[in-house]
Amino acid sequence: RIRRLMPRECLRLQGFEEEQIDKILAINSDAQAYKQAGNSVTVNVIEAIGRRLRAVDEALHREDAA
Repeated sequence: RIRRLMPRECLRLQGFEEEQIDKILAINSDAQAYKQAGNSVTVNVIEAIGRRLRAVDEALHREDAA
């Protein structure tokens, strides 16, 4: 049997704090909370991608300078 993630779990995966989740769930339906989680951006992932892009860019600039 497949278990579906609850809105709280989806919001946690997206990096929301418990206080934020409580506020979201207090005023939104489950369907709206799922949408909000799906439309959010996981800051930690975006930061890691940005750091990697920067490292690659710096490495390419060092190669060009050499």
